[in-house]
Amino acid sequence: MRYIRKGQPPAELVAYARDAEDPTYKDAPKTALRDALWAEQHGLCAYCEGPLKAGRTRIEHWAPQSEAPERQLDYRNLLLCCDGNAGCGRAELFHCDVRKGNTALTLNPTDERIEHRVTFGRTGVQVLGGDAQAEVDDVLGLNVESLLARRRELVQGLQRQMSLRFKGRPTSKVWLERAIARLEATPRPFGRSQLAYLRDRLRRLP
Repeated sequence: MRYIRKGQPPAELVAYARDAEDPTYKDAPKTALRDALWAEQHGLCAYCEGPLKAGRTRIEHWAPQSEAPERQLDYRNLLLCCDGNAGCGRAELFHCDVRKGNTALTLNPTDERIEHRVTFGRTGVQVLGGDAQAEVDDVLGLNVESLLARRRELVQGLQRQMSLRFKGRPTSKVWLERAIARLEATPRPFGRSQLAYLRDRLRRLP
């Protein structure tokens, strides 16, 4: 879960909320919303950070409409999510908002502190401090095997790249710092798992 800096709502949503007699999310301009959220999130799912796919996205209300109907058109409450493996037909493999449903969360990707709370370790996504690990594991399913496997694959690819580059020589501090800077500057699918690995390698340098 990476930090999402919320911008201004799309003009279509502002106009709809202002002009409609009884504005509701059901009739909101979904295409404009999806386009704005996609751009804001760099084409990544708000929860798992996987790549969004056209025609297979879901607009998510962080505060559920069932609990906060007054926020149904609040752009700060809206996120864009992947399809959460919904097509597999097995609920235990669902993730992100497909799995979350109407459950309220305390972890919020629009909170600028989120990347300090939600990190990556050898066992997957971890929450530092508090008792919100269940939100990651049970509510959002961010450690289901399909996501763990994708992150492992990316880290293993990075390890192979480093092995070919350094051929048994000590890893260069400068190379690590530059690789970290590139990932920080350009969000990539599941990129924070790679960042965690590189930062750990950097910390362990003599």
